[in-house]
Amino acid sequence: MFARTFSVPRYLMLGALLFVCPFASAEEADDAKPEPEKPVMHGSLEVTAEAIPIPALTIVGEEEIRSTVPMGDGSEVLRDVTGADLGRMGGHGLEPFVRGQSQGDLTVLLDGATVHGGCPNRMDPATSYSTTASTDQLVVIRGVQTLQYGPGAPGGTVLYDRKTPRFDDTRWNLNAATGGSTWSDAPDFDLDAAVGFGDWSLRALGTYRNTKNYEDGSGEEVRSAAKSTGATLMLGWRPAADTEFELSYERSNTDDALFAGAGMDAPESTADIVRFQTERTTAGDRMGWRIDAFYNSVDHLMDNYSLRPLTAPMAMRVPSDTSTWGLRGHLEFGRKNPIQAGVTIESADADATRFAGPNPEMVTMVQSILWAGINRTQIGAFVEGSLDIGAATRFVYGGRIDHFTADASRADEKTLGGNGPAPRQLWMMYTGAADDSWSSTDFGALARIEHRVGQWQLFGGLSRTIRAADATERFLGANSPMTPMRWIGNPGLDPARYHQLDLGAGWRKNGSSANFTLFAADVDDYILRDRAHGQDGILQSDNATIYRNVDARRYGVEADAVWQLSSPFYLSGRLAWVWAENTTDSRAIGQTPPLHGNVSAGWAQSRWSATGIVRWAAKQTRVDDNPMTGSGIDAGPTPGWVVLDLAATVEIGAGFGLQAGVANVFDRTYANHLNRASAFDPAAVRVNEPGRTLWLRVRWQGNG
Repeated sequence: MFARTFSVPRYLMLGALLFVCPFASAEEADDAKPEPEKPVMHGSLEVTAEAIPIPALTIVGEEEIRSTVPMGDGSEVLRDVTGADLGRMGGHGLEPFVRGQSQGDLTVLLDGATVHGGCPNRMDPATSYSTTASTDQLVVIRGVQTLQYGPGAPGGTVLYDRKTPRFDDTRWNLNAATGGSTWSDAPDFDLDAAVGFGDWSLRALGTYRNTKNYEDGSGEEVRSAAKSTGATLMLGWRPAADTEFELSYERSNTDDALFAGAGMDAPESTADIVRFQTERTTAGDRMGWRIDAFYNSVDHLMDNYSLRPLTAPMAMRVPSDTSTWGLRGHLEFGRKNPIQAGVTIESADADATRFAGPNPEMVTMVQSILWAGINRTQIGAFVEGSLDIGAATRFVYGGRIDHFTADASRADEKTLGGNGPAPRQLWMMYTGAADDSWSSTDFGALARIEHRVGQWQLFGGLSRTIRAADATERFLGANSPMTPMRWIGNPGLDPARYHQLDLGAGWRKNGSSANFTLFAADVDDYILRDRAHGQDGILQSDNATIYRNVDARRYGVEADAVWQLSSPFYLSGRLAWVWAENTTDSRAIGQTPPLHGNVSAGWAQSRWSATGIVRWAAKQTRVDDNPMTGSGIDAGPTPGWVVLDLAATVEIGAGFGLQAGVANVFDRTYANHLNRASAFDPAAVRVNEPGRTLWLRVRWQGNG
């Protein structure tokens, strides 16, 4: 909602090597923000460095979000962010990855709110309840650069933000757009209208999207259709130039979502989100604050018969729901060497039951308790700050403590009419752990030093973060007579403890830049999705999907560069690579992206712009694809690929603009390595990306 003000901490320098952070692009009407330096281009995204760099931070502004891709899930824009990637199960609900990590290893906030999807198989990650058409600013923080958003984000933090409208000379503004692509079933629409009256403002957003199944580069139809709508109402109050309050309500709904990579589809997914936010910026010695309070509920339904022919032996449906409430806030003191002190409180409930029957008219028997009435809470406090050491060096520090609890109220509920196992029996059968409650207290920390040398920025830092198991990893209870299709949580999981080192440097001059980062992490008790092979702590050897703690190591490289040839022409490129090893078993960790990136060329003037992007990925041969000896979470090695995307924008006049593009120009058949495996199926499925896609959008902006 509010345009965020970042005083993001950074690590302790152990050496000097490589990086300066890519930064923000946003055409912001925020007078409180410093004037940006010249823009730097990453793929099709404009990224602008602020006066004081924040390492490993990318801010993508509204204009770039809404013009680089066809309207879709909020995750779509991550394709052009260094170090980010996407996992595909269908056309909806793409899973975000940052530094090769996803799910519980990322913090994703939708305008300040934590949203937990309603599907145990992650048909609806949090990003599926955000859209590119209703997001004003995307912030991607790679690795651990701050502790203010929570304890467990070793991969990074992804923030989808909206701004409170401000009115000075105008009283209203309106933005409307319509368009579609070659796999649209009807035109897309989005509306953004706001009106101001005195210190108050009212903003309304609406989106509509209806897609059919797309075809891959070989002309094969991929199950990917979905219908999505969203509506948001935001009431803002600005009693002073530096103080804002906002209350909002949002509803997001997706119907008839098809998934090629799963044994079920999702006839319905709905999220209701209520938020309250307030912020006052720090000025001189005056204290500033930021508070985000939220509540949301998600209802999700999936089945294997209403949107596809029934081919399984039994008809099954899974109604599930989650609800989350939380408070995140901090106070900030000082301007030259600011200090933040804050708290985080979150409580999340999850419940899911799988029903089965001989046909779709008789799906009434409780087959499994997937989420057994689970409640998870986290209460934490943090302090972080920065200290200037001379004119060219800054030291940043932080620490936090968190208390975690989890319990399952339906742990003893029998299945199959009283003849089937309860979740507790399944946990005991596979792990020997039967506790339906768990708690732990642990601490995180970061220390960082940054140093400027001429046009160079050097940095180095260390962090410690704690990641507790989620509802699925700790308490899932999916039974099946075929043991490879069982999916069992582990109540005995310890929190994963990440100790991470970042080193980097960057250079910037006259609109050109080059950035490079190295990172390494040593992980104690990494939470691994695996198969039951009688490993230490696993009592069965029947290929059921289970979770266990192992030790792990991760290494990675991120780089990006831009060359401003001569106005208005530029070239840019980016790449990222991650290596991940389960050191307990000396094998690769599945679902790790290969070396990938893009190279782009662009031309931009006041009314016209055009961009060409070559996206590429090397082959991935370090896989964990054998369920008989490993996890089988990968569908096998993935070939490398190269595709070309083209896009152009023209401002027609009278408020009208036209945007058009062609994705996958040469109609290549390819798949991202990050395709999600489904425990409802005996094997992982690789889902091909769309073939040649033409898209067009017409938009109008006005105010008065």
